[in-house]
Amino acid sequence: SQLEKLGYPVIGELVHSESAVPFVVQENVSVFADSYRLLRTNIKFLIGGGESKVVLVTSTFAGEGKSYVSRNIAASFALAGHKTILVNGDLHKPEKSFLFKNNTVNGLSAYLSNNTDFEKLVQTSEIENLWLISAGLIPPNATELIDSPKMLELLGVLKERYEIIVIDSPPIGIVADSYILAQQSDLLLFIVRYNFS
Repeated sequence: SQLEKLGYPVIGELVHSESAVPFVVQENVSVFADSYRLLRTNIKFLIGGGESKVVLVTSTFAGEGKSYVSRNIAASFALAGHKTILVNGDLHKPEKSFLFKNNTVNGLSAYLSNNTDFEKLVQTSEIENLWLISAGLIPPNATELIDSPKMLELLGVLKERYEIIVIDSPPIGIVADSYILAQQSDLLLFIVRYNFS
């Protein structure tokens, strides 16, 4: 592919789906689920075993599919038996997802602003082994919150409790947040959308 010619390794090619379901990976016999299984296998090879791992998902601009990929790769790990948490780390323009029972009050921005505690932050999902943290209300100081000691503290707690931490982060071409989070991550997944990016 053109990306590989530029020297960037392609670790997965995902089939586009028009399905309205939040997790296409739940459809066991499908080309969509298979493409995520292959991506999951390649990620596991790259990050290795042992300690908890942080997988950061970003793209250049909005609309390239990073939130869609984030939730499906997190679900794929959970379905494979890994204790997984999906963090909506885009505090600038978070996906308004129906995955979250409470998308605003007890979100990441509230936790980083010391307005909620950890027990109220984590939500369950419809998939076994998958937990969620919503972005919450959009704060005026999003980048500063992501770059705070409180964020480092949260990642430390998550590493103690979960095997895989998937962070859906803002587009890397717009704000600095993903550069900050990349320093604390074990793998950066950069999403490129065919005929769009």
